[in-house]
Amino acid sequence: MTVTGMSMASGPRCSTCTTVSIRTRDERRDASAEWGTITFQPPRPGGPVRPARLVLALVLALAGLVWLGQGLGFIPGSFMTGSLFWAVVGAGLVVLAVIIVAAERRRMA
Repeated sequence: MTVTGMSMASGPRCSTCTTVSIRTRDERRDASAEWGTITFQPPRPGGPVRPARLVLALVLALAGLVWLGQGLGFIPGSFMTGSLFWAVVGAGLVVLAVIIVAAERRRMA
């Protein structure tokens, strides 16, 4: 079996990618044989974190809206009802959620 590939010295297509092509000696003789190509790419920065940040923003926005509603007296039945403190904290959470979503949309673009 022979392993061929591009070395860093020969200038790969991307500086962080490595491509390895593998074929056996018999396959090299057979012109119709297909090459098996394996491309290794490092994960994109922040790849799996994006959905987690959006879920965090959703949770913060929902909690913020509930606290804002309780603080303003729209949702009764809690010690938080009618308290300006909880209205301010809730509004702050909603603003934080909007900032997180805006930052993620900017990153995806």
